[in-house]
Amino acid sequence: MSKIKNEKKIGIILAYIFLVLSSILGVIITPVYINTIGADEFGLYQMVGSFASILLLLDFGMGVTSTRYITKYITENDERGKENFIAVAILLNVIFSLIIIFIALIIYNQFHIVFSSISEGRLELAKLLFLILIGNLVLSVFNNTYEGIINAYEKFTFNNSLKLTQIIIRTTIIIIMIEIYSTSMVIVIVDLLIAILLLIIRLLYCKLVLQTRAKIYNYKFSYYKEVFVFTFLIGLKAMSNYLNNSIDKYLIGMFVDTFAVTVYTIAMTIYGIFLTLPNTISSVYQPHMSKLIFSNTSKKDKTAFIVGTSRKQFIIAGYILFGFILTGKNFLNLWVGEDYMGAYYVCLILMIASIIHVCQSLFEISLYALNKHRFSAILNIILAFVNVLISIPLIKTFGYIGAPIGTAIVLIVGKTIIMSFYYKVTIGLDVTKIYYLIIKGTMGSLLLSAILTFFIANSIVNDLIALLVKGTLFTVIFVLSMFYYGSDQSERDFVKGFLRKVKLAK
Repeated sequence: MSKIKNEKKIGIILAYIFLVLSSILGVIITPVYINTIGADEFGLYQMVGSFASILLLLDFGMGVTSTRYITKYITENDERGKENFIAVAILLNVIFSLIIIFIALIIYNQFHIVFSSISEGRLELAKLLFLILIGNLVLSVFNNTYEGIINAYEKFTFNNSLKLTQIIIRTTIIIIMIEIYSTSMVIVIVDLLIAILLLIIRLLYCKLVLQTRAKIYNYKFSYYKEVFVFTFLIGLKAMSNYLNNSIDKYLIGMFVDTFAVTVYTIAMTIYGIFLTLPNTISSVYQPHMSKLIFSNTSKKDKTAFIVGTSRKQFIIAGYILFGFILTGKNFLNLWVGEDYMGAYYVCLILMIASIIHVCQSLFEISLYALNKHRFSAILNIILAFVNVLISIPLIKTFGYIGAPIGTAIVLIVGKTIIMSFYYKVTIGLDVTKIYYLIIKGTMGSLLLSAILTFFIANSIVNDLIALLVKGTLFTVIFVLSMFYYGSDQSERDFVKGFLRKVKLAK
C-alpha cells in the first residue's frame, strides 16, 4: 500500500515538474523557431499543426477508456478480461487510425481549398508537414492507449518520467538540428521519431514489466458495442469541450475585431493553466477512484477520498484565482502591456465560474467507472450550442467581454448546478455536503490572505515590485492560515510528516 502511495506522490510531483518544464522550454524554444525558420514558416507550422490536431479527437479518449477497463479487471482479478480488452483496444485503435487517415487524405486532396490563405510557394511544404503530422497523430492514438494501461497499474513514476525525458530530449534535438537545417520539417520529423520510440518503450514495458498480452476471448458483439459506445461518449465530450473553447474566439472575430481575439487568446492561455494545474491530481487518482467504485466501497470511504482529493484541487485553483485577483494586472502589464488589460477581466469571469467545476473531476471519473457518462456527454454538446446562442447577443451588447459572460453562465448552470444534481442521483453521494467540506477552512484562508495582502501592499505602483511583494505576501499568509486554520488534523499531520522527511533527508 505504501509503495502505491509513493507512486502517487512521485507521480504528482513529476507531473507538475513536467508542466513547469514544458512551459519554460516552450518559452525558450519559440524564439529559436522564429529566428531559424522565420516567423512566416513558424506560423505555417502552427496553422497546419493546429488543424491536424483536431483529428486527434477521433481517438475518442482511448487513454481514459483503457485506464477504466484495465482498472476494473485488476480489481476483479480477471486476467482474461484484461487480455480481451487490450485486444479490443488495439482493434479500435486500428479502426480510429484508419478513420483519421481517411479524413486526412480527403483534406490532403482538397488542401488548396481548406488552406486557401497559403501561398502557392508554401503549399507543398504545408502538405508535407500535414502528412507527417498525421503519422504522428496515428502513433498518438496507440501511445495514449498504452499510457492509459500503464496508469491503470498505477505506474505513474514510469509514465511521467518518460514524459519528462521526452520533452527534454525533444527540445535538445530540435534546437541542435534546426540550427543546421533551418526548416519546420525538423520539428515534425523529430516529433514523429520520438512518437515511434515512445510507443516501442511503452509496448515493451507493458509486455515485459507488466506482463500484459492481447488475446480475444469474448466474441460477443454486445461487448464490442459497450467499449465503442463508452469511448465514443468520451470523444463526444472532448469535441464539445473543444467547441466551447474555440467558439468564443470565432464569434469575437466575427462580431468585434482581431485585436479583441488577441486579448481573448491571452486570457485563455492563463485560464488554461488554471484548469490544468488542479486536474493534474485527478489524472493520478483515476485508477484509485475507479477501484473504490468497482469494489463497492462504502459511501463514507468514497466521500472521504473525494473530499480529500478535491480539497487539494480547490486549494490549487483558489490560490491561482485569488493570486491572480491580486497580481493579475501587474503580471499582464509586464507580460503583454496595458493595451491587453481586458484579458484580466476575461480571466476573472471564467475562473470564478469554474472554481467548483475544477473540483468535480473525481465525480466524472466515478461516472466513467459506472459507465454512466452518456448524460454528461450529451449535456456538453447541448451546452456548446447554448453557449453560442447566448454569447452572440452578449457580444453584440457588451463587446468581447460578452463571450466569457456567456461561457460563465453555461459553466455555472450546466457543469456546476445540473451536473451536481446528476452526480447526486447517479453516484448516490451527498454532493452538497462534499462541496461544504471542500471549501470548509480553505475559502476562509483564501479570503483572509487576499484581504490582508490587498491592504498591506496594494499601494505599490511599480508592477514588478508589486508582483513580487503581493505574490510573496499572499503565499506566506495563505500557507500559515491554511496550516493553523484551514486544514484539518490529517492534513496538518501530512505536512508535519513531509517536513520531517525533508529534515531527515538533509
